[in-house]
Amino acid sequence: MSHSRSQQRRHSSSSRQSSKSQSFSELGEKVYKKYFKDRDVSILEYQEGNNVDIFIQQVEKFVEEKGKQLSTTQLRNIYDRVLNAKDIISLKMIRPQLAYLAGRERGVEGKELLSFIDILIKETTTESMENFKQFMQMVVAYHKYYGKN
Repeated sequence: MSHSRSQQRRHSSSSRQSSKSQSFSELGEKVYKKYFKDRDVSILEYQEGNNVDIFIQQVEKFVEEKGKQLSTTQLRNIYDRVLNAKDIISLKMIRPQLAYLAGRERGVEGKELLSFIDILIKETTTESMENFKQFMQMVVAYHKYYGKN
């Protein structure tokens, strides 16, 4: 039994090292390309097209695969900050908190999810802020189903 714990520690350590070798933004870009970049639906403009169902499926798959590391409390805290952001500046001020949370995460998936949210905040404009908030609402909803607790 101690042998398997030792293997788990080594695996955990190696996944931390591999995620540290990539920048915070690089982790998010990786997720962006895998789940959303080559699709017909823009994340921050999805309501403008007819592909809302496709977009929702993409969000579900993303959260199912990347959301298991974050606790519900962590994600709800981020979501509450997003909802309470009154303007684009207050939304963008959430970004350092995301980097802090990612630094505390042991699993690569949690870091990737947080860095992806960071990228979306970076791309969010005053005009797309409401769509970003709705995106975060979808993430929280699917996380409740697929998440850690």
